[in-house]
Amino acid sequence: MIREKFHWNYTPNKEYFDKLWNDCTFIFDTNVLINLYKYNNKSTHEILRILARIKNRIWMPYQIGMEFSKNLEESLRNEIKISKGILEDVTKLANKLYSNYGYKLEWNEFEKSERNKIKHYEKLIDKDTLINKIEEIIGLDISNSLNSNELDKIYKDGEIRFKKKIPPGFGDKKDKPEPDCYGDLVIWMEILKYSKAEHKDIIFVTEDHSKNDWFEKKDGDTIGPHRGLREEFSRETNNQKFWAYRSKPFFDELESFFNTKIDKNIKDEISHVDNRSFMVNNDIENLPLSINSVINSKNESACLADIGSSLTKALNVAQLSQFAPLIGYSKAMQLFQNDSINKIIEMGQLAQNDSINKIIEMGQLAQNDSINKILKMELLASLNNNTSLPDDTNSDKKKNPDSDDNTDKEQ
Repeated sequence: MIREKFHWNYTPNKEYFDKLWNDCTFIFDTNVLINLYKYNNKSTHEILRILARIKNRIWMPYQIGMEFSKNLEESLRNEIKISKGILEDVTKLANKLYSNYGYKLEWNEFEKSERNKIKHYEKLIDKDTLINKIEEIIGLDISNSLNSNELDKIYKDGEIRFKKKIPPGFGDKKDKPEPDCYGDLVIWMEILKYSKAEHKDIIFVTEDHSKNDWFEKKDGDTIGPHRGLREEFSRETNNQKFWAYRSKPFFDELESFFNTKIDKNIKDEISHVDNRSFMVNNDIENLPLSINSVINSKNESACLADIGSSLTKALNVAQLSQFAPLIGYSKAMQLFQNDSINKIIEMGQLAQNDSINKIIEMGQLAQNDSINKILKMELLASLNNNTSLPDDTNSDKKKNPDSDDNTDKEQ
């Protein structure tokens, strides 16, 4: 009885998901629709081909349709600006690597990829060749707008909900003006109204995951929709079912539901586009993620793509033009198969260090091909307000792997 009474606090079983997927209505958030324009043509058309199989079960809230039509061109122009900025910043890094360290960065494929993105977006702005196909599949059933009284009530209730951190949308309060900050709440209220009137279960697909007001996370991983949403949905719709997915997990489940196979490259691109958007939206606040990706990545182009979107601010805020992270991981490529990989990965902990400017000095260590030099990078974590490397005397002490200080750093 407890699990049934408070089911939103528990992960649903297989029977719940089987019934949900067989009977539900699918709703795709604004960001998911706009991302269709950011994939390459092959991926976009394959995704739309798969979604065509459920097109009679897709419904679009008015707010999502309005946001999509309003924000699409601006989003594409922003992507062009981002790609141009990445190319400019990586060119600066490449020049600095060569002039300061004599290292030639091989990034031709990455440069070609970014320039192709720019051309792709410019063509779509000039002539939208996707909209007709999207309307045929996702835009068949769009709701009417809520009336002014309904919207006024949502805005008024939103003030109270946001103060109490009741999802969704409270994460938008600090970033968007009124009434735009209530956009997610309007979508949610439209979904509740539709589900209650039509007696429909709902699967909602969104990439709005950074603010934690649609999803819950554990140890950094998304584990499911916010339980507050599940509770409210159950209460307001007489126990209809609700679940939310990000795009990649959704297509994993869709693959299983249709007993079909979605190309791995397409799913990888879905993840990459979202990660790129996440980095752009969070800028320098997520610089540690960039550094971790630099340290852990074996793919130069992918690594550049991950870090590139934050370079503009990173170069100014953290002076990473001197850090030259690309030297670090490029020179360390050959070491990734080494048994000491755990030591190298531990470098990621340095990204959390408040003295991030001290990491600048890592670029000097990376010039040495010796694994021992690379493994000693944790010494930098102990630097406080001195941006230079330890002098020879202190270095000799640190070089002793049995010293207490060194042991603490490795832990």
